Amino acid sequence: MYIEAVPNRNSPPAILLRESYREGGKVHKRTLCNLSDWPTARIEGLRGVLKGGTVIPAEQDAFTVIRSLPHGHVAAALDWLLERQPAIEATLAKRHLTNGTLVLYDVSSSYIEGRCCPLDKRGHSRDGKKGTLRIIYGLLCAPDGCPVAIEVFDGIPAIRKRSPRKSRNSNSPSTSTTWFWSVIAA
Repeated sequence: MYIEAVPNRNSPPAILLRESYREGGKVHKRTLCNLSDWPTARIEGLRGVLKGGTVIPAEQDAFTVIRSLPHGHVAAALDWLLERQPAIEATLAKRHLTNGTLVLYDVSSSYIEGRCCPLDKRGHSRDGKKGTLRIIYGLLCAPDGCPVAIEVFDGIPAIRKRSPRKSRNSNSPSTSTTWFWSVIAA
């Protein structure tokens, strides 16, 4: 079932509850109910339910805001993570990688909005946004797909080779080595 708005020349569109079915290899529509006299909020509620959602009445609050912070706390949290990134990555590597384990490494790019990122460069983005600023990032994962490490690079237009960056586990530097791959621009 679905809701369809059918144009009516000089009148408002007819809002219909319909279902489609096949007969003789052709798709047909059947109108189940005319919803044109329903309020818009009720129609949208039914549309949400038909798509598998849950509808909460307008008078009932779905969320309660307990605390709201200005956006600066996000930057502070990211700075906190950046300071601890090497230790976090080493812990994840120790937990998810062993010597000789296959690792998955993906290099991707994304366009970004804004003007304050020191890593952004103009170039082709695989997101289909031509002439935008972009960054490049590499994600290292364990064989089960668990992220272990990430690096962000400036949005250089050409990536020509990769070179390893070696990181040793803190508990046994002589025997336990984890290899991370970094992208180098030529």
